[in-house]
Amino acid sequence: MAMVKHHPESNTNYNLMTQLTRKLSFIWRVEQYVKDAKKAKLPDVAELWVKIHDDEKRHIDMLRAALDKHSRDGKLRFFEP
Repeated sequence: MAMVKHHPESNTNYNLMTQLTRKLSFIWRVEQYVKDAKKAKLPDVAELWVKIHDDEKRHIDMLRAALDKHSRDGKLRFFEP
């Protein structure tokens, strides 16, 4: 039985994709929180959530850019060929 050899960059790629997935899920929830705050007529709370949303969106863009660069550079691998 052949052993699967992980590529040295696999942990980094996994971490980038895992964090991107988590942030995308969180940003979806934040959008719901904004709606809830607006429905409750709490504009200050809605604005807080909008600011958090914007920060998270920047983080998502950073993670996507890193994954895109890894892909273009041929570094988006998990196993040795």
